[in-house]
Amino acid sequence: GNRFEFRAVGSEANCASAMIALNAAVAEQLARFKQDVDALIEKGEPKISAIIEIIRCYIKECKPVRFDGNGYSDKWKAEAARRGLDCETSCPLIFDNYLKPASIAMFESTGVMTRKELEARNEVKWETYTKKIQIEARVLGDLAMNHIIPVATEYQSKLIDNVYKMKELFPAEKASQLSAENMKLIEEIARRTIFITEHVNAMV
Repeated sequence: GNRFEFRAVGSEANCASAMIALNAAVAEQLARFKQDVDALIEKGEPKISAIIEIIRCYIKECKPVRFDGNGYSDKWKAEAARRGLDCETSCPLIFDNYLKPASIAMFESTGVMTRKELEARNEVKWETYTKKIQIEARVLGDLAMNHIIPVATEYQSKLIDNVYKMKELFPAEKASQLSAENMKLIEEIARRTIFITEHVNAMV
């Protein structure tokens, strides 16, 4: 379509930064459009003819970013990658785009923000992002250590108790055969609880 949409924006999210970037990009493009049209007019091209010629050039230039399908689908992500377009979803990498030479030139040429202002905004974005990740990591760690592992070890204890009762009730070979699946589960739970504990400690 001919518009941008911000769907299902989170309660803590703010569209302002994205709107600033979009408006700056539109302003830069309009300024470039006027310069290109004026250049043709100075060469003697009639105004309407100059406008049509520049628009024709722009239509050819923007072909790689035009897509008539569902822009929210995985199909578009694959198509964008095939076309060599940036479809990055990682916040840290997206933050870095604000400080690319082309981005700085766009914001400065339109008078929206200077390099220092972009750097300051990025610093705030990084601090906010880091704190949120830390909070989420600690909550995840708490869930793992105080809720998931206790339930897993409780189930593991029941399995162990079941294995011992099998050995008391049946001959050794029969008991071993019947409790084989439980033994696998006991070992698997042990491996996973150790894995979770080590990674939670490393994370928080």
